[in-house]
Amino acid sequence: MGCSENTREERLGAMPDRLPDDEALWGPVLFEARMTPNSSLSAQARTVVILLLTGASVAIGTLFWVLGAWPVPGFCGLEVLLACMLLYRNARDLRRAEWIELREQSLLLTRIDSNQGKLERRLSPYWLRVDLHDRPGSIVRVRLHGHGVQEEIGRFLDEVGRRVLAQELRVALHSCRNPRYENFPD
Repeated sequence: MGCSENTREERLGAMPDRLPDDEALWGPVLFEARMTPNSSLSAQARTVVILLLTGASVAIGTLFWVLGAWPVPGFCGLEVLLACMLLYRNARDLRRAEWIELREQSLLLTRIDSNQGKLERRLSPYWLRVDLHDRPGSIVRVRLHGHGVQEEIGRFLDEVGRRVLAQELRVALHSCRNPRYENFPD
């Protein structure tokens, strides 16, 4: 299946809950991973940082203006404006997310970008291979390969997290391909 376009309301809201017929159509969830970028500041902490920076800048700018260095307050204002723009960009980038959901009949990879655009790819778990690209001096990358599809996953994770994701997904794909049937009661 290919990528799907969603309405503006779906892009602006959180990821919708599973549809009731998902389990009947694709089977039960065997593995699920939800990944988001690390967040060092909450919205309240970001506001406090901006207010403190603005207050310090006003105090420093006023002091220099009183001392006769009238260009300094303008540069202080530009500094606060730049800091606010960078903090806004950081907050916007925190909206990104990645979900991996493995079911008996499909692996659903969902990505939300910083503009809340949603990209979904549904892949067959029977043809997927999880590759861990680990070369000296480079970043560890986890990729899904299968039927001409190559997708990098776990972009928000550190090196250890990517290794764990690759191992857990390999185990989940193996159990999906090789189900154990309990035909004999105890």
